[in-house]
Amino acid sequence: MLCVDAITKQKGRQMTRIPSRTILKLFTDWALSGTAENQCAVPAKDRVDCGYPQVTAEQCNSRGCCFDSSIPGVPWCFKPLEKSECTF
Repeated sequence: MLCVDAITKQKGRQMTRIPSRTILKLFTDWALSGTAENQCAVPAKDRVDCGYPQVTAEQCNSRGCCFDSSIPGVPWCFKPLEKSECTF
């Protein structure tokens, strides 16, 4: 049994309950993405394209790749670092 209904977040002075379905979706999305956040910390100049024109973040992540559209002129969907390359 998951006890995720008990998790809350503070919003101003009020405590707001986070629905278990939201937490479960976030966890599922993370687990299915197959890449750790630090594996996607690839400098823009070192990105190796992993997508195709107009690829969405969801499509990119489902391929096991990273998506970051914040830097124009470089691949937005790119291969993650190998686990041995990750920095902690």
